[in-house]
This record gives sequence, structure tokens and C-alpha cells, in this order.
Amino acid sequence: MKKILVAFDSSSFSAGALDYALNLLPRESTLIVGVFIEDLSYLGYVTLFGEDYFAFDTRVLDKMEKEAEGKLDENMRTFEQKCKEASASYKIHLDKGVPANELVRESLFADLIILGYQTFFSSVSGEASILKDVLVDAECPVLVVPEQYKPVQSLVLTFDGKVASVYAIRQFTQLFPAFTKLPASMLHIAKGKEGEDDNSNLMKEYLSINYPNLSIQVATGSADEVIISNAESFTAPLVVMGAYGRSAFSRFFSKSTAAKLLKEKSWPVFAAHK
Repeated sequence: MKKILVAFDSSSFSAGALDYALNLLPRESTLIVGVFIEDLSYLGYVTLFGEDYFAFDTRVLDKMEKEAEGKLDENMRTFEQKCKEASASYKIHLDKGVPANELVRESLFADLIILGYQTFFSSVSGEASILKDVLVDAECPVLVVPEQYKPVQSLVLTFDGKVASVYAIRQFTQLFPAFTKLPASMLHIAKGKEGEDDNSNLMKEYLSINYPNLSIQVATGSADEVIISNAESFTAPLVVMGAYGRSAFSRFFSKSTAAKLLKEKSWPVFAAHK
């Protein structure tokens, strides 16, 4: 049985994340864990500045806590109702703390995290950092999805010759064996004019065994531009990628690129690093 974490915060419910969890893997062999995080990080302002300096009204804090608790309870009821309607196995975890830290901690004991783009990569800069932190530090693969669920019809498997990209593709293949029948592209992102090498040939051999409908594409240029250009030639693609180094991985999920993949294009992204 696979264990999938679907993350929610206290202010919003990501219906898209749950829909992907309910539809991507066989329900009879999947445990869906709704991780509901009560964000306590804002309490740091009180302790950091001190009540005298910040002139913080505790009644405002009490009101914020009650509103968050009410919304959190509502989100948990919605999650439970949808899982029951789908006859899915589920559990609910209520965590309190800094969202990114809590998700990374739970990721050590899971096969996959599903995060809704709208919930964890909004226009608020603090929330945007949550997604980046989880992507870089998670102990299991992360699937970032758009808010509206669409059945996956094709795959873009990105490969740059490094261990991280191979690891991500293997993780995806093992987690989603049913998807191996879909049309798939091995997108080899090469540096400069380098040609075929032993690693790319071995990658092709591995993929040809697992993906009968495989095409090979070799391209040069920045990873984000090449991936978007290649994926545009497919119908309803899911993009699989490893970490192109910590800083490059973070840059790839800059707001402009992530918006094109997840918001404008509505393409889910599977990311893993070793």
C-alpha cells in the first residue's frame, strides 16, 4: 500500500490536490493522509517584538486563532466527506507549527506528497517559500498540482545526465506503473553541443523497457524554457524532473515559470531529489 500525504493549511482547501490523490493511484492500495497544518509561525511576532514594543492586542490574536480553528475544522470535514464518497482509505493528521517544517517531518514516513499550487504557491511571498522549502528538503517525492484536476494523458521525463534526474524518473516509474503505458517523452537536456554519452544511452535502455510509447528529444538551453517548449507538444502532460542543483531547482519554481506550468498550462509536476 502506498501512503500519500495531501497537505492543507488552515485558510484554504485544495480540492485539486485531493482529486489528484483520489485518481492517480488505485484506491484499494492507497492510504491518503490529509495533513492539516495550523500555522503557528505568526505567533513569533508577539514573542519577537514584545507586547510593549509591538502593542499587540491579545484579543486580536484570540480572534485569529478561533477563525483559523473554525476553517480548519471545516476543511477536515470536507476532506473526510470526499474520501468517504470515493470509498478511499484515509487518515487525518493535525499538525501545529511552521507548515514547511511539518511537511518535511512527515515526508520521512510517506511515499509521496501532493501539494496544491494555489494553496502553497500563491502571490504571497511567504507562502511561495513553503513550496520551495518542501521541494528542496522533502524526504519523499513531491507532486505539485493545479487546482482543477485533469486526467494525465502524457509524460515528459526530463533527464540531464545527473543522478537526481535518474532518481526522479525511477521513483515516478515505481510509484505510478499504470502511467508507463501513456505516450512519454525522454527530454534529454544537454549542455552545449554534447552528443550521446553512456548515461543517456543507459537511460534510454531503462525507459524503453518500461515505457513502450517512448520518444526521445535532445535539447539545449535553460531547463525551464526547454521543458515548457517540449511539454507544449503533448496533450495534458505530467512533467517529471529531478533537482538541477538546489539553487537551480529553486529558480525553476520561480513564480513566472511555475505559473506557466501549473496555473496557465495546468500541468502537474512530479519532483524528486536524492
